[in-house]
Amino acid sequence: NKQIKKNMRMIYILFTLFYLTSVIVNGLVEIEINTMNSMKDALTNLPSDWSDSVDPCDWTGIDCNGDYIEYITLNDYYISGQLPSDFGNFDNVIVINLSSNNISGPIPIALGNCGAIQELDLSLNIFSESIPEELGDCKYLEKIALSDNLLTGFIPDSLGNLVLLKELHLHHNNINGTLPSLGNPSTGGTNNSLQTIDISYTSISGSIPASLFQLEFVKTIDLSYTFMHGALPDVINM
Repeated sequence: NKQIKKNMRMIYILFTLFYLTSVIVNGLVEIEINTMNSMKDALTNLPSDWSDSVDPCDWTGIDCNGDYIEYITLNDYYISGQLPSDFGNFDNVIVINLSSNNISGPIPIALGNCGAIQELDLSLNIFSESIPEELGDCKYLEKIALSDNLLTGFIPDSLGNLVLLKELHLHHNNINGTLPSLGNPSTGGTNNSLQTIDISYTSISGSIPASLFQLEFVKTIDLSYTFMHGALPDVINM
């Protein structure tokens, strides 16, 4: 009897753990489904298969790995409207590419919840307002492309926390202020991975940081048509 009770107790524990795990997993998936439905309702000119009768993982531009969305690639679809405020509740998304559309409004701060994202491309749209400082929470970001929009405000200091960032494209915007520290740790920055920095055709001002030219892997730095000033270093590590 004791053995039977012990076995029954173990079965109960295992069943409970399985149930709780299922609830957690289904809860996370439900969050992503709700976010995608919000996106579907907020935007126009989406592909025709974006409908309630189709699983979001089967929508054009959406790629899933199991029960989680990993890729959202909807560039060059002439999509218009504003992204919903909850756009960003994706635990496993790797790439979000909405470039070359007509999406307007602010960039959702919920994008800071994308803990696994490596590439964010919102270029060639009509996004406005400021760059969310919450993007600095996306520690795996390697590429940020927000160029050719109507963004204003400052470049968030939090972008200096992105130690894996290789490409930063902010050109052709109305952003101002100074360039935050993005250089190597010895000169105040935290990033030594940067290869491309383009802030041309903006209102960024202030002196040109010498740390930009001490980055080990940098290939392109475009500061043209800004209000930055100062002499370039005699020796450039490029």
